[in-house]
Amino acid sequence: MNAILKHWLADSLIGLGAEVERETAGAAVTVLMEPNLAAKLGLDTFCRIGFDAGEDTAQTVAASPDLIDRLAELTAGHGAFASVRLTPPAAVPALTQSRAERFLTVGNGKVVFDGLEPSEQTWLVCFGRYSAVSDEKREAIVSAAVNVRTGTISPGLGPATETAVELAAGFEELPPPADIPRDTLASLADMLRWETVRQVEEFRETLVKRIVRDRDRLHRYYSDLLEAAREPATGRRKKATPDERAQRAAAITQEYTRKIDDLKTRYLMKVRVEPVAMLALTMPGARAAFTVMMGHNRRSVIVPWNPLLNQPDRTLCSLCRRPAEKIRVCRELHWLCELCWKKCPECGREFCPVCKPKGCSH
Repeated sequence: MNAILKHWLADSLIGLGAEVERETAGAAVTVLMEPNLAAKLGLDTFCRIGFDAGEDTAQTVAASPDLIDRLAELTAGHGAFASVRLTPPAAVPALTQSRAERFLTVGNGKVVFDGLEPSEQTWLVCFGRYSAVSDEKREAIVSAAVNVRTGTISPGLGPATETAVELAAGFEELPPPADIPRDTLASLADMLRWETVRQVEEFRETLVKRIVRDRDRLHRYYSDLLEAAREPATGRRKKATPDERAQRAAAITQEYTRKIDDLKTRYLMKVRVEPVAMLALTMPGARAAFTVMMGHNRRSVIVPWNPLLNQPDRTLCSLCRRPAEKIRVCRELHWLCELCWKKCPECGREFCPVCKPKGCSH
């Protein structure tokens, strides 16, 4: 991880206007900064920053978590970029035809395996920091990875990056990939959004339980008040007129509505994702070629094999843009996950909601 961290820190400092020299051997950089930037980072204008444990000496400043956090704050909003080539460990299993044939699972249609070929692949990995704020706050790092060439996605590649670099048999810095397709960036944004939704789901469930508890408590309290307000006074109490009882009941109902609105505002969750860094990760590997047939229509599909995760990439659903483990294919070869594939409630026929957005025509 020190190697990637070194490049991230160097690129971030260069983006902030500093002059940086990276050491070929060892994990360290030498930096010349403007006084204003140096003051924000708490460093001398000319210093050497090291990433190996125990390297905090008079000549070298250790890349402490505090320093990394301060630099991340200064680069928030545009982040940092690094591009590297990794050689996976020799222990990674090789891709075979039997394994490749299990790549593509479609619910209908016919899939023909066309063969394997060695292929160097590049995945674009985006790291972001999300904050979910309600009556309390949750923060964490979220990541997503998309194959630059095929647009397929690789769940789990971001969290596995640190271990991958530590186990890699080789590591080489590369220039950034040129001409990244817009569809790839769109898929990356979709994946980052869905991964954030997945991570905050537990937080959302906790909020739902608490708002239900508080809502029930308010309902019981104001129901008792409303019942008492509508009953005529007894004993020595002055009897209220029907109009007075109606006015009091209306006031209680209005106050109850206001309390419920306050409760909704209190537990309203706002989620924000900020880019932290982006990594272009290139690895030698293989890819499997398939032909998907539905009626007279055919579609060629390339599925890359991720050697770090020892699994294939996944395809995004054409409708919801979520990663799909199992794909349904319509006659127009739209790719849909199981959740988006529709069945008509009247005639029972299945239909593609992309082809028929208004529903089944029977």
